[in-house]
Amino acid sequence: MEDTDQYLKEYLGINDISTNDCDFIYINENNSYEKFQIALANFYNITKIPYYKDGVMFHAWNNYLLTFDYRFEELKSLYDYAENKNNKNVCKFISDFLTSYYFSIESGSYKKDSKMNEKIQNKFFNNFEKREFYKNGKYLNESIEYCLDFVKGQEEYDFYDLQDRLYKLKYHKDNPNYQKIIDNVLDKNEYISHIIEFDYDINSHKEIYNKYILNNITEFKANGYLFDNILNLMEVMYSDNKSKNILEEKVFVAVFNELIEECNEIITSVNQKIENTMLLIGNTNQLLKAFSILKKFYTYYDKYKSVFEDCVQTLLYCKRRCLKGENANKGLTTNSKEFDIPEKTIEQLKNDLSESYQHIFNYLQVDFDQEMEKALKSYSNAPLIYHAQYANINPNQGTYLYWNDVNETKFSNYFNKKGKELTKSLSSELRNKYFGNFYYLMLRNLTYIFDFSGNILAGIIRSLSENELENYICDILLDGEKDVYLNDYVLCTYLILTLESIICDQMGKAGLTFKPTKMFSNVEFLFDRFKDDDFSRNTYMFVNYVLYDEHGLKYRNNFMHGNFIHKKDLTVELLYVFSCVIGLILVGKKNA
Repeated sequence: MEDTDQYLKEYLGINDISTNDCDFIYINENNSYEKFQIALANFYNITKIPYYKDGVMFHAWNNYLLTFDYRFEELKSLYDYAENKNNKNVCKFISDFLTSYYFSIESGSYKKDSKMNEKIQNKFFNNFEKREFYKNGKYLNESIEYCLDFVKGQEEYDFYDLQDRLYKLKYHKDNPNYQKIIDNVLDKNEYISHIIEFDYDINSHKEIYNKYILNNITEFKANGYLFDNILNLMEVMYSDNKSKNILEEKVFVAVFNELIEECNEIITSVNQKIENTMLLIGNTNQLLKAFSILKKFYTYYDKYKSVFEDCVQTLLYCKRRCLKGENANKGLTTNSKEFDIPEKTIEQLKNDLSESYQHIFNYLQVDFDQEMEKALKSYSNAPLIYHAQYANINPNQGTYLYWNDVNETKFSNYFNKKGKELTKSLSSELRNKYFGNFYYLMLRNLTYIFDFSGNILAGIIRSLSENELENYICDILLDGEKDVYLNDYVLCTYLILTLESIICDQMGKAGLTFKPTKMFSNVEFLFDRFKDDDFSRNTYMFVNYVLYDEHGLKYRNNFMHGNFIHKKDLTVELLYVFSCVIGLILVGKKNA
């Protein structure tokens, strides 16, 4: 904040010093006060560079800043000069910085992230005595005094800057000056939801916290980000132990009532024209999350349990109704790609499929390394699309999916490495280079490919004949009576079970242990075993994408849980599941 910057320059006596340098200058006792002020102004500029996470100081790009090229001797000289001149404000300011530095290099998170931590500590403690940073050490006490000056000297200040400093001081809650800092913040009645973490006695301030929630609950609204602050505050205030519980029942009821009001708005909106389904679902999820937090406050939840459960059931009903409705995709941005297929290609497709349906696999199989390259080039041309939140609603299933970074697997490990290699090799071609999760990028780009290819083949097959594909599959894969399998849903389910039996057999031959309840892992381990072979790698990735991957087609889950039971046409699904069976049979022969 500009006012805070002005305050601190006046506090340090460098208001008239104009310098943008960020440097440590060694000051000895014979230097002029003017040189000291310049050195102090340079140091003040340095203090703006770090950022803090839970009180630990970091550099925005690496941990170089915390070494300062080991200029600790210069920093000590600056403090000593101020101390000799009896400049208490400067001593307090430098002490506060030093205390942050000490807290950082002693913290577990910094020790974990920095390979240089031991060397930094040795250099640092060559100039500063460790005991001065804890208990009654002078640097610690001066840091607390500085924070007190900081809150007392300004009507408005950057609380989050103060919060960063309080992390390192909150273990000294018995210090009278520390308590004065907390009292000052509470008196201003701001940042109440944040200061409770540092409060030296929340029981004595329970009236402040309860009143804060009551005064702000209607203004914050349940679907606003500030409402999360209230819920976080309530979690700190509540305890199953009555003597420690400072959350009053009237406050719980007020928050509960606000959630009920928001719930009523959702109910009303479902019966009206929906402009944005994703927004409505997002709001519903926020309410469900809030209700789940209120459930933790057992003393009050048990009392209002029946009303609570009615609200949750109603929200779930509204959510399902939105997902299954004709307006399920209202408000979603639609990305479309146009494909121009030559007439000769269509004729070739018809000829190949008339000859043998096993050509289905040839047309549906995917070279995933090649798809990774396509995804990188697609990102290069339109990077903004891939940075936006991507969501997909499937009204046929009554499901929706938010696209987030995928979990680490053997599939993602391989393709993330491949993505980095391709980015390097295509360096001259790519206008915009992707540096995120490459596997995730490829999966997003694949959503167009699978949908398009499956529907093209399905249309051609249905134009050739009715039920011939089903008869063909039954003839080559089934023994005995086949009439029951001519139902596409039953046939797909049978093929999935057949496919998993093949996977089991291949794992045994590869010396791997088959896990019946972890089919994704089974395919993952086969992929990893044979990833150096192009055909095997692409086949196992194909099976993973079609059947198991959360961001793929997930046919295994959809068939086994009845999500497709109501679909009239399952030709596309049958094509892909059958292709997986063909692919596994071929890759099994090849690996054998």
